[in-house]
Amino acid sequence: MEKRRMTHPGRMLWRLLVLACLVIPGAVQATTYSVLDLGGLVEGNASIAFALNDEGSIAGVAYNALNKGRAVVWKEGGIRDLGTLGGESSQASGINARGDVCGTAQDADGIKRAFLFKEGSMVSLQLGKEKSEAYGINASGQVVGYFYENRKKVGFSWADGELSVFDGFSDYRLSQCYGVNDNGEIAGWLWPQDRGEQGFFWSGSRMTLLGDLGSGPKPKSKAVALNSKGHLVGHAYSPDKKTYRPFLWDGSTLTDIGEFPEAMGERGEALGLNDSDHVVGLAKTSAGETHAFLYDGTTFLDLNQAIDPDTPWILTHARGINNKGWIVGSGNYEGQQGHRAFLLKPRGPKWSGLKGVVTARIASGSAVLKGAVVAISGTGLQAVTNARGQFLIENLPKGVYEVTLSMNGFLRQTIKNVTIAEGECTTLSHEACAMVLHSRSPDADGDGDVDMVDTMKVLKVLTGE
Repeated sequence: MEKRRMTHPGRMLWRLLVLACLVIPGAVQATTYSVLDLGGLVEGNASIAFALNDEGSIAGVAYNALNKGRAVVWKEGGIRDLGTLGGESSQASGINARGDVCGTAQDADGIKRAFLFKEGSMVSLQLGKEKSEAYGINASGQVVGYFYENRKKVGFSWADGELSVFDGFSDYRLSQCYGVNDNGEIAGWLWPQDRGEQGFFWSGSRMTLLGDLGSGPKPKSKAVALNSKGHLVGHAYSPDKKTYRPFLWDGSTLTDIGEFPEAMGERGEALGLNDSDHVVGLAKTSAGETHAFLYDGTTFLDLNQAIDPDTPWILTHARGINNKGWIVGSGNYEGQQGHRAFLLKPRGPKWSGLKGVVTARIASGSAVLKGAVVAISGTGLQAVTNARGQFLIENLPKGVYEVTLSMNGFLRQTIKNVTIAEGECTTLSHEACAMVLHSRSPDADGDGDVDMVDTMKVLKVLTGE
């Protein structure tokens, strides 16, 4: 691996779907999940979550009003557009424990450049004149990906201005790096001259090629992620060399981690893992559909079986999992055939919660409120309503609580004696969740009266609609 010295140049709302607590025989520790719709920059436009850290910050892409992808971070109920390098589009692919982000952004000439977003600023890694992309970043800020040099794809590792390139290996003409752990170990692939790509594990100065799940000449695989133990996941040729299978590599053995029932020989890809070797990815069902999966070392679970069957989601891609067991990815929502970002959070066996729909009380009835804060007094727990006015607060111990509703421009509202029973999700009534505009609401249309027309105009301003 060649060393080169370089100079370094100097709020979304959580959309919450309420799910029943299912018990699934044989599922991963009988775990069920709540689905949080991460939303995007524009309601209805596509979004994809690629990675998350243990604090719950999520990196991905969301499409703006011009339908251009933008690198974003979802954090604490909000979404932040990280911008570009002067062009129209960008994408965030990796995030570390500090919240530093790596990815790809267009410059003013429309060329995609690998970037590092740190301390509120996006900078190019300055990897030459051609296209480059960054995929992974570790706790120290080491970034990996690839760049083109003389139209040749070259894997790289970048740290504090020093560039290491994965080039010059005998008989290998292309390379790409995907993941890096906090030990500086790297997962990726090399492409030989006369056959398909082969996954690798890089540790220190040692390169280990992974082969595939079969035997014989021309093995084919890709390694796309690794954990702190140096265990890798990706996809590799099946023994019959006819399709790709998801694998886990434990440092010595490449293992086919499974498939959906009756989906023999179908394609699958592992996309992420945590330090417990729990693996997420995508695979084909027996009906030929793409579904997100979770593998815990013994069980291969369709994640769509671990959420409420009445939910409008079809989870298609599970792309990342952290050490809390939170999972991010994308899927189809309410029949839409585009990607929509989600976050899955596991529930305990005695899960309890509170849900409802917050509205504005108006003369003609009510209008849903997006952005209202619902808080449980004395617990520190709260939620922000989504575009449909919905909220969900989970993991509440059983008891009697006081709930407050607040939003700019509205009277603060308190609901007392709300009872939460163990293992149940309590629904607040429509009447309890109807908020009233502050008496100082303006005469928005200038007719001398504060009436329903004024109310609706104020609502549009307050909710950003």
